[in-house]
This record gives sequence, C-alpha cells and structure tokens, in this order.
Amino acid sequence: MTTNSIMEFPEKDIIAKLNAGDKSVFDLLFRRYYTRLCAYAKGYLKSPESSEEIVQEVFIRIWETHENISIHTSFRAYLFRSVYNACINQLKKAQADTSKNIDLEDAAIQSELMMMNTGDEPVSGYFSGEAEQELEKAIEDLPQQCREIFSLCRFDYLSYPEISAKLNISLSTVKTQMSRAMEKLYLRMEKFI
Repeated sequence: MTTNSIMEFPEKDIIAKLNAGDKSVFDLLFRRYYTRLCAYAKGYLKSPESSEEIVQEVFIRIWETHENISIHTSFRAYLFRSVYNACINQLKKAQADTSKNIDLEDAAIQSELMMMNTGDEPVSGYFSGEAEQELEKAIEDLPQQCREIFSLCRFDYLSYPEISAKLNISLSTVKTQMSRAMEKLYLRMEKFI
C-alpha cells in the first residue's frame, strides 16, 4: 500500500483500519501528514523543535488511543485540529510560565496530577496489566542516556532545548536519543498494540 493508495479508501475505512490497529495505515498517515503538520505548528510556535515535539505527541496519542478514536470530520481535519489545540495549550503554558504568577488552586491541581501520574502518563496510561509491566521494563532497559532523555521529555515535560541545556548536550543528541527511545519502545510494545 502506497501513501497515495491509502487515500483511495473511504474515510470511514481508514478510521476503521486505524481503530483495528492496522500499523501500516498509521505509518502511511504519519508519513503523509507529518511534514505538513510540523509546518502548520511552526506557524504558531515559531520553533521547529517544539513543532516536531507537538506533532509527535499528537501521533503518539492517536496510536495509544487508536481503538477508541471516533472522528466525525475528515482525518486530516482531526489531525490539524489536534495539532492546533496542542499548540494553543503549549503557548498558554509558556505564557503562564513567564508570568511567574502562582495560583494556589492551579498548584494544587498540578500537585494532584503529579501524584496520579506516577510516571505512567502519557506513555502507558492506555496499557494495563502485563503490557504496562512490559512498558516499564522496556523503559528501564533503555541505555542510560536514552532513558534519561526520554524520562525528562515524557515524565518531566521538558522540551528538547530544555533537555539539551539541562544535560549540557547538543540538541541533535537529544533528538537522536528520543528517536531511538521511541523506536525501541515501539518495537517492545508492538505485540500489545
């Protein structure tokens, strides 16, 4: 199946295949839309790295929830809306971070989320039982630097530039290590998805 041939299917068939966990459909959709979505996100965020992170997060979320995705518009519209919402959320967060105003209610909510998180969200919140144990083990089995970078990004919500500064390593090293981590984790978890 080529990238063009996937678009020959009716939209409902593409979504049904995605719901069924058809990895080839997901891969084709990723290849078809990734670059355009990054360019779209860059229009809001002005940062290629942040834009790539946002788009990757959207695709990760789609794959993690593929069984339950219900799209009432086109898949393309769904993707662009998801990226738009993620960009707006990031801009709001950045604005809040720079204002240095501490809202006690917001701090309490953040604290509660951190306690509920326990390192599982957003990566494994959709798995259960054996799959979740396998994911935890897969993360622990990553090489040290790879695991550290992955954890800072996924669990501490640091951006690639923030990780680069924190660990005193190049941005390209962060990107490479994140890419390796995602690939290794995907391969380990493929049997569960």
